[in-house]
Amino acid sequence: MNKNKFYILIIVFLLVSNLLLVGFMVFRRPPNAGGDHPKFVIIERLHFDKKQIYQFEELIKIHRANIEERSEEIKKAKNELYSGLSGSSNMEKTDSLFHVIAKTQAEIEKIHFNHFKEIQSICHPNQLEDYKELTGEIAQLFGRNHQRPR
Repeated sequence: MNKNKFYILIIVFLLVSNLLLVGFMVFRRPPNAGGDHPKFVIIERLHFDKKQIYQFEELIKIHRANIEERSEEIKKAKNELYSGLSGSSNMEKTDSLFHVIAKTQAEIEKIHFNHFKEIQSICHPNQLEDYKELTGEIAQLFGRNHQRPR
């Protein structure tokens, strides 16, 4: 076998293996797709019944709307803050924008906190021990980057 045939064989092998890898990544869904999303973890860990799941989903809608509103406020403040980098920046305005961002982020944390208090309110007495255990893991549960299920 000469060098040219050897190189062609290697190139074809690498091309086929790359195509198989890409196909595997694109078409294979994980067996637990969406199952580790915080929403599903909470439902499972707290053993919600159908009525509680409905109430929980309504709480989620309200929670997301509130968070999106505050996130938009932060986005606008950041845009204004960083647009000041290109010109002469007013330190008073910059400090004001830092304050707006910090205040709004604190509001987001309060919204999250109150959301979990609302989740507690839909729990039955026999679920409160599971809720207490879950609250110890909230930071880890939401520390991961999650996409909303479609």
